[in-house]
Amino acid sequence: MAKECKCIILNKAFEGAWNDKDGNISHEIIDFFKADDGKYYIYNSPYGTLRRGIYVNKDEDEYVYDPEKDRKNHSKDDIKIAKVEYLVIASPATIVKIKNDQVEKEEKESTFKIKYLIKLKRRIQNPSETDCDVEYGGKCLKKILNVPDKYPLITFEAEWIKEPTKIIEVTTKDYTYQRNRGYVYNDTCPQSYNALINAIEDIEDIEDIEENGTTLKIMPISKEEVNNHKDENAKTFLDMIRKTENEESYTNLLYEILNYKNVFNRFLEYLKIDVKNEKFKVEREKGIKGGRMDISAESETYRVFIENKVLSGLNGTKNNHSQITTYYKWANDKPKPLGFVLVPDYKVSDIEKELELYKENEICKIIKYSEIKEFLNKLISENKDFWKDFKYEKYLSDMVPIFNKHSFNEKLDKFKNDFIEAIKLCN
Repeated sequence: MAKECKCIILNKAFEGAWNDKDGNISHEIIDFFKADDGKYYIYNSPYGTLRRGIYVNKDEDEYVYDPEKDRKNHSKDDIKIAKVEYLVIASPATIVKIKNDQVEKEEKESTFKIKYLIKLKRRIQNPSETDCDVEYGGKCLKKILNVPDKYPLITFEAEWIKEPTKIIEVTTKDYTYQRNRGYVYNDTCPQSYNALINAIEDIEDIEDIEENGTTLKIMPISKEEVNNHKDENAKTFLDMIRKTENEESYTNLLYEILNYKNVFNRFLEYLKIDVKNEKFKVEREKGIKGGRMDISAESETYRVFIENKVLSGLNGTKNNHSQITTYYKWANDKPKPLGFVLVPDYKVSDIEKELELYKENEICKIIKYSEIKEFLNKLISENKDFWKDFKYEKYLSDMVPIFNKHSFNEKLDKFKNDFIEAIKLCN
């Protein structure tokens, strides 16, 4: 008979290449809404499935070994029976290799932040059948997310979700958290399990509005909210050609605008940089020794580079610096070098960490997509005649919504918007 133990489930929310493809809505978005039946359902990322043998409530859950549903040649003793109370939505982990001469196998430490804590109520039996009847905003969940009936979309019913109001980091030494989902057992990974429990208790035991954690108000989506919803991710020609996540598309669009008349000067002035009457030559994909800059500009006293990052991070080099150091060496040949990294608002903290890691935060500043959106909105709306000679004038109306696509503070905000819009468009 298999021994019973305890387990904590780890999930990464809104991570992975699938979520970055146009039109895809992360299924874990249901973790942030109540269904129309008043229940609070959870999706266990990435596939909605759950290991057999894991239960929340023995009296209600179907957790026991089923030979027809498990892999062949598995005996009952091979199935780990584990009680789970919590699902932790965590940030991607920073994994550090630890050198230990006393053991042959290389050791690793994973450090991640707890973004949300979910208290589970029960495991859903036959989720692919159950969630055919679950509705949000008066529409069937399967139809909203446009998935076949056989794919499960709800894994648990939960009691509540809490968000820490301060940074809570957990370091696991006997469990490496690499994938989008993880199971941390108290028998095989005691250090990691206990570290998580300590952090969980710190969040769970604090009442709302106090310093460590607050319960999110998870509400159903009313039909009125759906009908009155204004899409913050409005469709543009980039949606039509399936290029909303294409880094080069945004770089090309920004280059064409910055290269028009004195727009580059006005852009630097918008960033509180006094360039007076400098005359800039703006270039796209300028090649230099060791790299190629997305956008660059040069005057008598300035050299400026802009590196655009939509999906990727900074590219490292052999000498423990990123491409930013290479570009800055070029810029530093003039008295006033300037370096910028353009990033979606929801990626700012990730790129800040990379700049700090490479010790490049002093030579390069971050520009958010929302700043580009605000600059363009002001520039395009204040003087229509200014653009009469712009060869792409007829596309100007799309520029602000295009850069707005990556102006959400969190990916959660983007997928909340997309989810409600999908309900609105669902037949």
